[in-house]
Amino acid sequence: MDKRDWLIKACNARAWERLIWRLSIFTVSIFPEGQEPEEYDINYKDGKAYSFIEGEWVMLKGVTNDEPIFVPEEVFVLNPEEYPRHKETIKTTAGRYVYNWIVVHYAFGEKFLYDNTGLDPNDFSRRLYGMCLEFEDDALPDGKEEFDIVRPSEVGRFVKGVMETAPMCMGIVPTGSLRSLETHPDLYKVRDALLEKHKDELDDPAVVVRIQKVLDDLDTEWLEQDQSIDFFRSKKSRMRRRKLLIMHGIEAAFREDGKYDLIPTSLIEGGDLTKLVAKFNSVREGSYDRGAETAKGGEQVRIIQMIFQNHKIVPGDCKTKAYHRAYLNEQNVNRYVGMSEVVEGGVQPLTLERLKSRIGKYVDIRRPILCQMPHIDTCAYCSSQAKSEQPRAVAADVASGASNVMGGAMSSMHGSDPKVNEYIPEIHIS
Repeated sequence: MDKRDWLIKACNARAWERLIWRLSIFTVSIFPEGQEPEEYDINYKDGKAYSFIEGEWVMLKGVTNDEPIFVPEEVFVLNPEEYPRHKETIKTTAGRYVYNWIVVHYAFGEKFLYDNTGLDPNDFSRRLYGMCLEFEDDALPDGKEEFDIVRPSEVGRFVKGVMETAPMCMGIVPTGSLRSLETHPDLYKVRDALLEKHKDELDDPAVVVRIQKVLDDLDTEWLEQDQSIDFFRSKKSRMRRRKLLIMHGIEAAFREDGKYDLIPTSLIEGGDLTKLVAKFNSVREGSYDRGAETAKGGEQVRIIQMIFQNHKIVPGDCKTKAYHRAYLNEQNVNRYVGMSEVVEGGVQPLTLERLKSRIGKYVDIRRPILCQMPHIDTCAYCSSQAKSEQPRAVAADVASGASNVMGGAMSSMHGSDPKVNEYIPEIHIS
């Protein structure tokens, strides 16, 4: 039997409900002797993949010897009716097909069509927010059918379905490929040539960042045809791979002049005795900051929440004449969405479209700190109509500043990356 046809039949027979079957799709698994196999169980004999179908072990065609039946990124053609309510012929991947069964179909049955868009659980969360009833036994809203709504129990199954994919990660390790353990054969030559070419400019962080960019691009080219590339596209993963295999980069110098030390080699090349002080200082700083600074940030969050625990956003308008004048640019335009602009005769909500049409101009905005409501509350117009739906929203916004302290401290432990941006006073001072 062809492995594609086997996957379709197995999933439609609900073999995906068993963890052992899910783990066997993307790994080489040996069925234990002495146990009674179930329908569509998998076994390998002499390097070939077999499945237990209708009482006998049937060899699967299209599987490379001693290789998993599928890798998650493997593309195949999905025809109509090979997934519930699916009506078209499309190209999809084995990973997406199995994910749709385990998460989407398990949670919602036939309410949702096959999703071939990337399957981000956060996207589903946003879709579910406007569809979910408050209580399980609520009556259907007027004009709605059962297919138009989601019940709380289905959301619970959705969460469980997502969690059921976690054990499969043991067999799906994109970073474990042989190619990802190596670098481009010319990478070190290019690195050393660039360092020699710019040896008189290595005290400029912008030059170092440009060198790292060239090396990252070369390494990305090396990984482009490998399954690990999707993992190493992220900024954090790219930074860690660079430090490990390509170039350690910049570390704060062990002195008080604000300068840094450049460590041009990677960790895998071994320690450079002339750079041990900078490395050890970085390790110590990371360990200490992770503990002490994270605790400090957490304490600040709690203090701010206690300060604002009695603060509420209340309906109405305080009618204040005070406002904050802000200059709009490409970087800050999203910051003011939903707030209220002071105009002749009253206030007007600031939509994203309205804000974008005013880029390069000043707008007069109502702010919570200028509100004239009695007690310590703020009105909906000074706080924004969107935030007024959550009376305690201001406390959460203010506490986010202290949360950034925790994030900065944790980055010291997990690794950080230098970044160079053009400084534009009109944008960065507003």
